[in-house]
Amino acid sequence: MELKKGFLILLAMVVLTGVVYPLVVTGVGQLFFNHQANGSLITGDGKIIGSELVAQKFEAPLYFVPRPSAIDYNAATSGGTNNGPTSEALKSEVRQNISMAKKLFGLKESDQVPADMVTSSGSGLDPEISFDSAVIQAKSVANARKIAETEIIKLVEEQTTKDLVSPRRVNVLLLNLELDRLFPKGTK
Repeated sequence: MELKKGFLILLAMVVLTGVVYPLVVTGVGQLFFNHQANGSLITGDGKIIGSELVAQKFEAPLYFVPRPSAIDYNAATSGGTNNGPTSEALKSEVRQNISMAKKLFGLKESDQVPADMVTSSGSGLDPEISFDSAVIQAKSVANARKIAETEIIKLVEEQTTKDLVSPRRVNVLLLNLELDRLFPKGTK
């Protein structure tokens, strides 16, 4: 008798957690959060370009670049470096990234580089950078596109989001797509 009760409870829980719950969550997601539930995909010319939620590798100076990635932006292997703040490897990587950012973005030696431009995120796929990180890239993007830096700064400001608890941030993929739309590479 106890074995039968246990089996019925097991069967009920399998149906509840393995069938009913996933169907309810999927239904709610599709009904109320369709774009997010389907990966927040961005399409253009009938093809998938990327996702608002996953960073892509972009080559400077024509484009804004995302944060460094410990996994080279490979979404199949999401992860960070696991180096702690006392790690010599992390300190060396940060120094190297600061030097590279200053060279890449045409910054002076005395210029500060925002932390998110020299450290990778926990997932290695963070699609957003801080407003300050976008601003320090504006000059090199403007020069590469042969347009005024003020136009690029204006675009960065338009693409910036802010909420109550987070600092201003910019989605790199959305910014670069808008950049290509408004200022095709090397024209104006």
